Amino acid sequence: SDGINLVYRSQRRDENYYLRITHSDLRDEKKLLASIDYQRYLYDSKVPVCEPVISKNDLWSEKISQGNDVFLAHVCRE
Repeated sequence: SDGINLVYRSQRRDENYYLRITHSDLRDEKKLLASIDYQRYLYDSKVPVCEPVISKNDLWSEKISQGNDVFLAHVCRE
């Protein structure tokens, strides 16, 4: 859908996580990675923001293909 970001909240071992999924037409992957990098900087600097979580594939953002559509997904720990 145009202009929609999907955000899901989950819990694991008493920690909250947020999965955000965005269509690649809505967000450039390089810009997404730049914003995650800045968020990591803020988190490392003790600013109260969610901590970005690297995937099992050692990526900050994963691509999900669904037919001709490509979605970008990333996770943050609360």
